[in-house]
Amino acid sequence: MRRFENIVPGVALLKVPFNDGSYDTGVILVQCNSHNVLIDSGEYAETVHDCILPALKAAGVDELDWLLCTHNHGDHTGGHKRLSEVYSCPVAVF
Repeated sequence: MRRFENIVPGVALLKVPFNDGSYDTGVILVQCNSHNVLIDSGEYAETVHDCILPALKAAGVDELDWLLCTHNHGDHTGGHKRLSEVYSCPVAVF
């Protein structure tokens, strides 16, 4: 199982499969003052179920306060709809 890897305190990276699985794309978890923010969501809703949700559970994340999108490419937004449904969180694009 893939897990979030700490980059600096409060910021962790999850490498999720992209395209045919020969590449990874990054999903970032920011935890600050008991708030959880997820940046990007991988390529597909299946990625959410197979990779992101298990990694969030392993990281002890029960809720998301925000789901952010760095830009509108499929490998960054493909799982947004499913994650926003699972966590009932707002979505923002920056």
